[in-house]
Amino acid sequence: MRKIQVEVTVDGDINKALYILRNKFNKEGLKNEITKNRFYEKPSEARRRKALKLQRKFRNS
Repeated sequence: MRKIQVEVTVDGDINKALYILRNKFNKEGLKNEITKNRFYEKPSEARRRKALKLQRKFRNS
């Protein structure tokens, strides 16, 4: 797991600080990485998932 240090400076507004933190997490792709690594994925399943992703990409373009 990666170690990330984020400094959020907002003058007393905790809601705005949480908003900024969530945006930084989404930009880094951490949410997707955490959900992806939550369970073990067999190599055959990973290949299938990647192939389906490519098919969707070419179908939509």
